[in-house]
Amino acid sequence: MAYIVISIVCVVAFVAGLLVRRVRLFAPPVAAVVWGIATLVASIITVSPGMVAVADLFGKVQSETYGEGLHLINPLYTTRQMTIRRQSLHFTSTSRDGKSVTALSADRNPLEIDVSFPFRLNGGVAWKIYQRVGGTGYYRGQLIFPSARSAVRDAVSQFPWAEASIEKLPEVAALMQEKFENRLIQDLIKVGFTEQEARTAFSIMPVQLRKILPDAKVRNAIAERVAAEEDLKRQVVLTKIAKQEAERRANEGLGVKKLFAELPKDFNAGEIRQVLSAISEKVRADAIMKAVENERIQTLVITGGAPVSIPVK
Repeated sequence: MAYIVISIVCVVAFVAGLLVRRVRLFAPPVAAVVWGIATLVASIITVSPGMVAVADLFGKVQSETYGEGLHLINPLYTTRQMTIRRQSLHFTSTSRDGKSVTALSADRNPLEIDVSFPFRLNGGVAWKIYQRVGGTGYYRGQLIFPSARSAVRDAVSQFPWAEASIEKLPEVAALMQEKFENRLIQDLIKVGFTEQEARTAFSIMPVQLRKILPDAKVRNAIAERVAAEEDLKRQVVLTKIAKQEAERRANEGLGVKKLFAELPKDFNAGEIRQVLSAISEKVRADAIMKAVENERIQTLVITGGAPVSIPVK
């Protein structure tokens, strides 16, 4: 538009210079020089690395693209640059800008998904993407986003939530990619692409599926169930230990009762006390030997006069 305005001004100045005697000597040459400079400037474009340029002439998009570097073009063209670098569309469960998605599993549980869809625009058909859909912001919003969201929901709906979250996460990611590609191709065909053009318009990289989780209520219920199961296991173990301890004490009581039944009838209280003390020392000695066998004791210190240290290993 600026070039057209400058051209009109130069033409008017040139004609005026021919008609007005006072400016006839300098107006036409100046107008011609200005117009020539404007034409040269408008004819040169520089395309940045990782970009392609598409051109239109009075609203008609040209069926060619310009790669990175310096180019001479029709000065009447209007150009737009579009990226051909790798891009990625992210869905996160914590997003607040509309880029979040919730899907229902096969068993009708709502799941929160963190996933990315990497892709890259093919520069050879960038002009047609611009013509049929629009620039980068338009095709991301009108093609990539709805195709990716649909792929997430369709893929997750094929699996129960437990399988989708843990056991079959790679299968879910592969199915998401397949459905994303298919939906994108169909949408491109609908806006005027041939099937071959639709298949090559974008390069689709592997979907990066980070996690699939049920909502907070389900997660809390799962945590409570797991905690209850662990508590039940603990109670079973404690009950088993208590039962064994009760059986041990009962056996000890029967042993002591049998011992006293076999003692001579004329044993006095002092002698009985000595028997009980001997039993106690025997139990303590057995416990020490068991600790030594389990390597829980490295050294024994025996007192009673001078301390004596006896290494057990």
